[in-house]
Amino acid sequence: MNFIKKIFENKIDETVRKQFMRFGKGKYEHRALIEIKIGKNVSIKTSYEFCNDLVRSVAQFSKKSKIKISGLIVSAKEIANRLEKFNISFDTKKWGVQYKAEILESEISPDDLLKLHEEFKFDYLLLKLKSNECSLACKTSLPKPGKELKANFCVASFLDNAIVEDYGFGVNDNAKEMKIEHTFIIEKIEIPKEYENDFEKARLYAKRYGKIIRKISFDGKAALLEKEFCI
Repeated sequence: MNFIKKIFENKIDETVRKQFMRFGKGKYEHRALIEIKIGKNVSIKTSYEFCNDLVRSVAQFSKKSKIKISGLIVSAKEIANRLEKFNISFDTKKWGVQYKAEILESEISPDDLLKLHEEFKFDYLLLKLKSNECSLACKTSLPKPGKELKANFCVASFLDNAIVEDYGFGVNDNAKEMKIEHTFIIEKIEIPKEYENDFEKARLYAKRYGKIIRKISFDGKAALLEKEFCI
């Protein structure tokens, strides 16, 4: 389940909170972009926020087939010792305050990809994946802060139409093409008193109150969903 659907289903967890740590009070439009086309395969294009969610989706929909993997992992923490437990080839380097691991073309099982996602769920999994049932290609350069987002950072394909229930919820079952964007409205931020003078912990433990607006265009029609949240 991707982080947007978790909000609408009241299943907010640490990965959802991570998505909102960067936001102060205000209105943030044109976020979490999704484009879906349903034909023989389901084609999904998204902005960068969904990279980790799509990695998990590929693992879940790949069943028992091996998955080809390559790409990049970006983290604020050391990476190499966490990657060594997985039987894949990689090179690591530090770039400023970030650690980066280039994943050299390897194969991984769906179960191990789920474990890799769990290990790096607070980092950026900018991966290229391919199995018999689905594929994913993420760009390996994150968008600069303030730059307008586009729904071409992640490009995925799935044989199973069930994936639409996760990324395209809020649209009737007969829709064949849809574009989705979200507006985040942060109305209030509460910082625990014990962290008021600690910027980093204040950012981590602050509660954000507001709502999310989900705007969907599909087959010449439109739908609007709203959900209040405390994240």
